Amino acid sequence: MPGFTKSMQEVFLDSKVKLLDCPGVIFSHDDEKTLVLRNIIKVSDIQDPFGPIEGILERVNKSQLLVQYEIADFGNATEFLTNLALRRGRLIKVTIILCL
Repeated sequence: MPGFTKSMQEVFLDSKVKLLDCPGVIFSHDDEKTLVLRNIIKVSDIQDPFGPIEGILERVNKSQLLVQYEIADFGNATEFLTNLALRRGRLIKVTIILCL
């Protein structure tokens, strides 16, 4: 989790291997999408949740996503999330009745 390590910590894995966990200093002028994907800022602190999803969709093979999640073809992040929600039963149909 970003921001969790407050000071350097040593973890001895065995008698010959020591793991050092220390706070990182990151000098980056990247956009929020890139910072989230690099785990530099917390997911709960992002302004636009679609940015990182679009970043993932740009990097991952589309056919692998279609097979992995067993969803219909999509053209953008909104369609991907809609297809995923429908597949998992997380999206309900809403009927709107207008009274004139």
